[in-house]
Amino acid sequence: MERLKPAACVVGTVAILSLLARWTERTTGGYDTGVAKTVKRLISQCKRWDVAARQDSDPLLALTHCNYAIAYLEIATLLLPEAEVERCTGENVTTMHFDMEKHQSALMAGLGTQGQLPAV
Repeated sequence: MERLKPAACVVGTVAILSLLARWTERTTGGYDTGVAKTVKRLISQCKRWDVAARQDSDPLLALTHCNYAIAYLEIATLLLPEAEVERCTGENVTTMHFDMEKHQSALMAGLGTQGQLPAV
């Protein structure tokens, strides 16, 4: 009976470590936690630049900030698939991308009518 106690402790420890490993995999989608943190940071920066673009009064500066926001979003989706980015951050990536591109198009159209962009 005394020999079973250490064996039971080992089995219990292995079971707990196994459960922790599965929980960690589930929370990060099986990706490295560094990648998940990077994607969260990229989406945070994307949202920050999007807010700046929508608040800018200078249309050229707003377009620059909008381009930054789109670039951050696209980099995040290059690191992880859109579904994983959405699961990791809780943000709807497709809607964000559509809204930012719509805003970008409106800014470019406005700059074109003001003569600040060359005609293509």
